[in-house]
Amino acid sequence: MQPGFPPICFFLFGEPRLEVGGQVVALPRRESLLCLLARLVLQPGEPLSRKNLAFSLWPDETEAQALANLRRHLYLVRNVLPSVVRDLLVIAPQTVSWQASPLVWVDVTAFEQAGESLEEMERAVELYRGGLAFGIQGDDFLIARREALRERYLVLLKKLAQGYAERGELPRALEWARRLALQDSWDEEAARLKMTLEIQSGNRAAALATYQTLARDLERELHAQPMPETMALYSDILHNRPTRPAAPKKSTAPLFLSREAELEQLAGLFQSLVNGQGRVVFISGPAGVGKTALLQEALRRLVEETGEAAPRVLWGACPPPLTDSPARPYALWSQILNAAAPLLVRSEEILPEWLNRLLPLVPDLALLKPGLLTPAHPNADELHSSLRQIFHALALSRPLILVLEDAHWADDVSLAVLRELSETCPALPLLILVTHRLEDLPPLLLQVKRTLRQRRALFEIPLQAFSDEESRFFLKTLLRETTLPINLYEELTYYAQGLPLLLREAAETIRRARGKHPFLPTLRDSILLRLEGVNRPAREMLEAAALLGFSFSGRELQALLGWSEAAHAAALDSLLANRFLTESVLPGMPEYAFPHVLIREIILQAIPATRAAALHRHIAQVLQQVHAGESGYAAYIAAHYQAAGLPLPAARFWLEHARESTDLTAFDAALQAIEHAKALLAGDSSLEGRELRALATLQRGVIAHYRGQASDALPLLQQALRLSEDFPALRAHALARLAYALYTSDRYTEAWQFADESLQLARALADSQAITRAINIRGMAALLLGRHAEAIQDLREALTLEESLAQPSAQTVQSLNHLGTALVFVQDYAGAGEALAKTVELARRGGLRRLESAALTMQGQVALNCGRYAEAIEIYRQAIEVAGDSYLPGMWGKFAGRGATYLRLGRLTEAQSDFERGLDVAQRVESRYGQLLMRVYLAFTSLAKGLAPSDSLAVLEDESVALQLQPVAMLAALFRARLWRLAGDFSQAAQAGQRAIQAAQTSGVPQFIQNAQLEWLFTQAQTGAIDRALLETLAQQAGESGEVPQQALAKLTWAAALRIENRLPEARLAAEQALALARACPDVILTGEALLLLIGLYQTLGQTTEAQTCRADLLTLAKTAFAPLQLAAGSPSAERLRGIVIRNS
Repeated sequence: MQPGFPPICFFLFGEPRLEVGGQVVALPRRESLLCLLARLVLQPGEPLSRKNLAFSLWPDETEAQALANLRRHLYLVRNVLPSVVRDLLVIAPQTVSWQASPLVWVDVTAFEQAGESLEEMERAVELYRGGLAFGIQGDDFLIARREALRERYLVLLKKLAQGYAERGELPRALEWARRLALQDSWDEEAARLKMTLEIQSGNRAAALATYQTLARDLERELHAQPMPETMALYSDILHNRPTRPAAPKKSTAPLFLSREAELEQLAGLFQSLVNGQGRVVFISGPAGVGKTALLQEALRRLVEETGEAAPRVLWGACPPPLTDSPARPYALWSQILNAAAPLLVRSEEILPEWLNRLLPLVPDLALLKPGLLTPAHPNADELHSSLRQIFHALALSRPLILVLEDAHWADDVSLAVLRELSETCPALPLLILVTHRLEDLPPLLLQVKRTLRQRRALFEIPLQAFSDEESRFFLKTLLRETTLPINLYEELTYYAQGLPLLLREAAETIRRARGKHPFLPTLRDSILLRLEGVNRPAREMLEAAALLGFSFSGRELQALLGWSEAAHAAALDSLLANRFLTESVLPGMPEYAFPHVLIREIILQAIPATRAAALHRHIAQVLQQVHAGESGYAAYIAAHYQAAGLPLPAARFWLEHARESTDLTAFDAALQAIEHAKALLAGDSSLEGRELRALATLQRGVIAHYRGQASDALPLLQQALRLSEDFPALRAHALARLAYALYTSDRYTEAWQFADESLQLARALADSQAITRAINIRGMAALLLGRHAEAIQDLREALTLEESLAQPSAQTVQSLNHLGTALVFVQDYAGAGEALAKTVELARRGGLRRLESAALTMQGQVALNCGRYAEAIEIYRQAIEVAGDSYLPGMWGKFAGRGATYLRLGRLTEAQSDFERGLDVAQRVESRYGQLLMRVYLAFTSLAKGLAPSDSLAVLEDESVALQLQPVAMLAALFRARLWRLAGDFSQAAQAGQRAIQAAQTSGVPQFIQNAQLEWLFTQAQTGAIDRALLETLAQQAGESGEVPQQALAKLTWAAALRIENRLPEARLAAEQALALARACPDVILTGEALLLLIGLYQTLGQTTEAQTCRADLLTLAKTAFAPLQLAAGSPSAERLRGIVIRNS
């Protein structure tokens, strides 16, 4: 016992303990006795009703039994306590109590009574050795107290961490934050506090690790993701952005005067929004009229009125151009989406595939939601569709306001998205507020407004300059004076022209210049006068900031100046205090900006040209370092190099900007950047200049290819190839791009050749990324050339390289799918299953529905080939469901696969429905292969029903051969061979079988060849000797691959051959084995063929009963599942059917 402690001490945190005079006294071990003692000690001086106490301790007992239990327990407790403690237990006839005494100290009481100083709170938390009365379960009183005490413990830990942080004692603050985080690994507020203190302590790695551990635990235990606030903090730390304070729930009202009519209009729009109606609203007016201030005031009032129920607001601004260079595509939406990124990844309504398409625009999404995959190829329609769907989903979950500032500087693709949203927002709780100046509006913005006007949906709030009276009132309020000289008013109003920005500057100038300077008549003079009040470091910082841009990050400014932390902070504080710069608290926006573009322009004009050029060069170099590996900054770097008079590095970064724009599907912007680069390179014959011209040509070829302009793309890529002869790395890239363009143009042989040349060059350069790109294309080309072994080798190497380079990409998943497909073709179903399962997993996690559906389709094909028909039906159903409308060209193949499975099962109505749906899709996407395949299947299905088809199989086979569609020709020939065989014309069947083999061999697919050969051998076995070695080889291959239908057909062929040799018992056994295999699938066609063979064998062997049973089964199949079986069964209706079959086969 510590000195100064009372002689009796109860420790109830953790395992209960009693000390008397410093000596530990043994307490009863029975839980019910400890529970009673703890409850009494925790309620000193309170008489407790014996009846209530008994009932609460033994609620399941009768009243008499509970009271008896209480008497026994009180007796036992008294006996176990020392006499000095025993006297504190007061037992009366109706009540029980624990006497309060200054001789008794209880840790819980001391914990609850701790003061608010850091030292007192530290002493209190040290008392908490665990949950209250550890080991006692099931008592409601103790459980409630235990939870309340734990909550207080967590509050104290948080206060200690925050308190020591405010004192600047970061190590101690971090110690308490760590203890807090250990209490609950899912407590995100504790995790954020710990992350913040770790980053403030300079341990960025620990802060990132804290988030990653939290995210991993939430995913593993709860299948959840961190909260948006936690994700936003992680993103800030990841990008070295300073952590920002949370915006106050109720902002203090800045000075705002007049504009009541406009505020009333906006309030009405907000009310309509809450009622579910949105629209696009334009707030227009000259620079400095107060467009932004109006919106800020309107939104401030909205938040004050509605509180937590306020609509969600996302804010974006179009940055002013640095030069006459192209604007960065989607800059406006990038700001908004970066701010919303934590919301997007948590929303269940927002599909991963939408987020995938946004990754080039918002790279942070991949960090916040692992598993997302950047699309392999840019697609503007898909990107715009995802943007629309995401904003729709956000609006439907909570009314949404999008603020788009300075739309007069917006790029065309950003305005195209605005145009598309303007068509749908009236039906949604989505309000879009657009500010712009009146002059020099982009044509696309004018078109949006014109379209809305035609639909009578244009809503515009034009802002006028203040009247003279409003200007006087505004100045009086700013200067806090009731009167000013009339001539001063006149001078001010003449100078400001009623613009609030100039009135503010004028008032600030008067306030600072009184007694020192006469009134200055221009905004420039006003700014320069105010600059006299700042010291030299602050002015240097301001000039550097103005050259950086209208808005910028603190990291950029700090890296640019390279000052000590104290000097940097002092200068920055001075500029913020003097309103030369403002600090943003909006997520997704740069931390600092100028109050208005006019102020920045005036500061820029005051910088000497030579200093500006030197600073521009330094800024470009700093931005390269600060944003290394990040996208979206190439245009800024290029503009700074250009302003510094350095054309070659400027051209290089304009071309990088073109590549970034291409990734964003902003092809027009990309071409503008390329033209900008070419203009800078005019007349430059240096080696670097020639390399950049080759790169420009290559990029133009890539854009033409992505746009589907093959006639333009191929010549440009070939020209780029010629221009890059002296630049091996660029040449390897050009070769790969040309190879891919040829591959997508179905010129597989040339594609393989160029990809092979690219690969050899890339290997010589030891460029892993170039090797991966080239070998992928070569593998895909080999696959479609029927060179499956080469394709598998290439694709496996590509996958190994991709997995070693980085996280899985869309290209990785695509390569996996190609590998799985190639393995299916060579009947390595185990390897295919592994590759396809991984494809499905990665594609599902990444939201790549097309690839997921494609992999499922191949899994369905494996199940079909192996005779697992029920499984195949279910997998094909999933493939069709997953694909939805995401990729129509691939849908007919899924219907073909499922229809073929239904056909083998004898479910002819369902088969016909799938083939008809597949034919409709194939016609819509103009696939000749798909249309002809579906017509073949529909013809055979009609014959399976005993009906005349629309198309003759003979005609369809001829069409397939003419179009060189070998797999379709093979299928038609196999169907004809089977029908001729059932009709008893083995000569025709054999000829059809030979044609099927020839078509299969031309296709180069082993499974096709084996199937065609087995069908031909089965026909041959009906009438004479067969190639036994070939049959044994085919049977072994079917066994090794697990293809049960092929195994059944091989057994049937062997049985037929044995029958010809009069080895009847062996033939019967083989036929029975074939029947068992066919029924295992169950394959009605093979089952029918086996039954036919067994009928003859049983009859010859004198097994009449067995023959009759088989005949009955056969006729049932012929009637319900496959009518042509009647031809060989001698059915009464066989002659009519024979005529139909012969005419159409």
